[in-house]
Amino acid sequence: HIDIRRQFYLLPILQAESVSFQDGREYRMLEVASIPLSGEAPGQGGQAPFTVGIAFVVDTTLSMDPYIDKVRNALTDFVRATAAEPGAPTRYALVGFRNSLSVQPHLEYLNRTFAKFADSTDAEGFIRKIRDVKATNVDSLSFNEDSFAAIVEAIDNLDWGDIQGRVIILVTDAGSRLPTDPASATRMGPEEIGNKARAASVVVMALHLKTPAGRANH
Repeated sequence: HIDIRRQFYLLPILQAESVSFQDGREYRMLEVASIPLSGEAPGQGGQAPFTVGIAFVVDTTLSMDPYIDKVRNALTDFVRATAAEPGAPTRYALVGFRNSLSVQPHLEYLNRTFAKFADSTDAEGFIRKIRDVKATNVDSLSFNEDSFAAIVEAIDNLDWGDIQGRVIILVTDAGSRLPTDPASATRMGPEEIGNKARAASVVVMALHLKTPAGRANH
């Protein structure tokens, strides 16, 4: 906290907009410019920089096979672009998911962590991890996959540590198994997943590939 009576500062409002959270709360979001009277550059005085952690949760099931190269290329471009941005340091993690092993044991894994945040000290090192992501050649016997299990894995078991801005980006072409599905590993639905993410200060975003095979699922 800075007491304006002891250290004068200006916060010009550059723009503003209203935003709605998933739980229905309304907020006004402001973009401000901070102009301290002392002229001290931001980040000085022993204050640690704001860190951002982005965990990619990627569908590696059979239906993704025609698109997995494009997904890898898109993630690579995204990482290189954000790593080049000045300011907050960004770390990356990568979790792949398939489907229930009880339904289809030949899938190799339900979730697999390809990279934790500690593995991404440099962007190019993380990009090499992206190349290990491959789609299976085994049919998982349902179009809906267990992406909720992978999101829970990312929230609970990634090394978020002191990361302040926490983001999960789900990349998939399918819906998720719902809590009524006997093969669901979590027995959680979208509302429960959202509550769990908010409790961990994690924002979840979805990049849904609207493929021809998934027309009835979109």
